[in-house]
Amino acid sequence: MSSNTRILARIALAMVVQAIPCAGQTADWEQRAEARAKEIIAKNGPGTQSALKEELLAMYEREQGVRTRVREAGPAREREFVNSHAPIDK
Repeated sequence: MSSNTRILARIALAMVVQAIPCAGQTADWEQRAEARAKEIIAKNGPGTQSALKEELLAMYEREQGVRTRVREAGPAREREFVNSHAPIDK
């Protein structure tokens, strides 16, 4: 086994070992964030601008839908879409 192969194997092993704790931590921080959000809502109420919240959430959904369709269309169509919808001042 060459030294490059050994180095690559060690790097791959290190990456796997580092990724293992992250998998468990991801769920933990998401659960803590959700619990904190519920705590804030319980303390302060749901907010006073629910119409704005709904509008922003709808905008987010539309934006992500467009991004997904453009990404799935492929790089050439993505460039075409960006160039036709986001002109750059020259």
